[in-house]
Amino acid sequence: MIGFPIKTADFIEKLKARFPNDPSKKHDMEEGVAFLYRTLDRQISKGTGLLSYNGLLLATLNIISASSNHPTAITLGRGTALLAALLVLPLLWVHWGKAADYASAEADLKSTVSTLRWRTWLNSCSIILSGATTFLAAYALGLIPKCW
Repeated sequence: MIGFPIKTADFIEKLKARFPNDPSKKHDMEEGVAFLYRTLDRQISKGTGLLSYNGLLLATLNIISASSNHPTAITLGRGTALLAALLVLPLLWVHWGKAADYASAEADLKSTVSTLRWRTWLNSCSIILSGATTFLAAYALGLIPKCW
């Protein structure tokens, strides 16, 4: 998976080793869950940045569409910008998991890793599409010479 290990079992075991479920230790599992929540917050921040960036790209493509000699690049760029934005919208979706997901720190940790995994995938795919949109916009503006 893009940007995240395909098998999460090893990742979860490493987190459990780093944050054991022993409140007498300096770093317990509750602190591990808090660490993962901070990571979720960073993903949401990246997602909002990607939404803004793709909005600017879409606006740029719309402004230059009348004067560009590359209507196909404009059309593809609009599509990739919209798709990139659509991919990060689920990051802003708030939902409560099942009650069992919060029954223990270990269950919360596993649930949060699962959420991090699919959100990482969405962010990564959006970044790739944003890069493609940037390339198309630069091409439509004539900043990149015709290469096909």
